[in-house]
Amino acid sequence: MHRAIYLATLLLTATPAAAAPPQATEQAASPDAAALVAEIRRIIAERYVLPERRPALDAILAEGLATARYATPDPVQLAERINADLARVGQDKHLGLRVDQSATTPGPRRPGPFDPAAFARQISQMNHGVRELRVLPGNVRVMTYDGFHHTGPESDQAIDAALTFLSGGDAVIIDLRANGGGSVAAVQRLISGFLPPETPLATFHMGGEPVETVNALGAGVVPRITNRPLYVLVSNTSASAAEEFVGHVIGYRLGEVVGETTAGAAFNNEIVPIDGGFVLSVSVGRPVLASTGGDWEATGFTPTRPTTAAAALNVAYSEALTKLSEGAEGREREQLMRLARDAVAQITN
Repeated sequence: MHRAIYLATLLLTATPAAAAPPQATEQAASPDAAALVAEIRRIIAERYVLPERRPALDAILAEGLATARYATPDPVQLAERINADLARVGQDKHLGLRVDQSATTPGPRRPGPFDPAAFARQISQMNHGVRELRVLPGNVRVMTYDGFHHTGPESDQAIDAALTFLSGGDAVIIDLRANGGGSVAAVQRLISGFLPPETPLATFHMGGEPVETVNALGAGVVPRITNRPLYVLVSNTSASAAEEFVGHVIGYRLGEVVGETTAGAAFNNEIVPIDGGFVLSVSVGRPVLASTGGDWEATGFTPTRPTTAAAALNVAYSEALTKLSEGAEGREREQLMRLARDAVAQITN
């Protein structure tokens, strides 16, 4: 079965800045722009996620070559010019070219093959993206989740442990402000903690055709959290898989999304090495959310409670305390309202 995966949009938004050091650029041979552009056009024609957009992308690349816009001996500058044209037509944050620095510096041309064991160790050392779990006064529980990382059962255990921790709170905050994306499997597991079993989540399209439908996990698979106020914190760099999670929260009205409009990077991508020392990221898949009937490419998600990323935690915390105070009485109510006022004061000071 096909298993879609998002790659962090940071890989692409950093592309123009990913310049090789000056000495490395000087050592590299002048790029063959015609051969490079021909290969990019071939890959886009064969793989790009939206068949109807392929002709426009092809045309802008052909124009850049014909007008000598790509006539430069600097591979980094060439990648920047190609990216500018692709962005102008595609507006796709998962589509872009970068220089493979391993090909422009002395030593082996490319790094060795992908090492799943090394990658799994790295993800394990990052606690599978779960950076912090904490309890704020008023029993508001916070999960800081910096990546929807998933390598198998250990990642499942990390997510389940986080859900178990959150389930002990009277309100829940999930912080995705530094989350650039990751795996569909991690999104599926985490969101399953807030939805009825088997709730439809998304259908993934490849080449314009649906290839896989993903539902929430079945009963008894993950700890489930019900009847708790939920707040999800986002920034303009919350991207890709993080945005899918946000889309489910908004689409199924599971809680409030607090912060800035998200990055708008919906497509699934593949990384393709190209001769001459380049790497192309090409969008090959498109998710369609069951709750909204669409994706979020180039638009992102607008929070239900817009504010700055810096203020998002305090805004969410204050709202959570205010909501909890509505069901409290006496001294408990007074304490919750005082905590809410203190959280607001920290925003304004």
